Amino acid sequence: RYMWRDVERLCEKYRIPFRRPDIFPQRSILAARLALAAANEPWLPNLVQSIFRANFAEAADISDAATLERILAGLGQDASRWLGLAAAQEVKDALRRQTDEAAKMGIFGAPAFASRGELFWGNDRLEDAIAWHKLHA
Repeated sequence: RYMWRDVERLCEKYRIPFRRPDIFPQRSILAARLALAAANEPWLPNLVQSIFRANFAEAADISDAATLERILAGLGQDASRWLGLAAAQEVKDALRRQTDEAAKMGIFGAPAFASRGELFWGNDRLEDAIAWHKLHA
């Protein structure tokens, strides 16, 4: 209950639309693979923002390929191509490696920030993570 109230307050503060998802947590593996497949694309930030908007403002099913197709089309991307890349074994293996590495680092939730061997958890810790990074550069 607290988590949702906290999210509502933050969204209100930053004037971000929010609608509690009907399903939470959602199976986000396809969306994660898609983001990883597009990791070097200049439109990646727009993709991630669109997926978050679909999940938390529209309560859309981000595990559904049709939702991701709609998002990709809205970004002017070839949805079939990108969903095909997201399904590639290479991308699946890369996501597994990243997930294993996160577990080894002790990451247990999102958002998490790591800098120079230190782990910071929670959106309210971003400034602390940046300060730590600068101090220990």
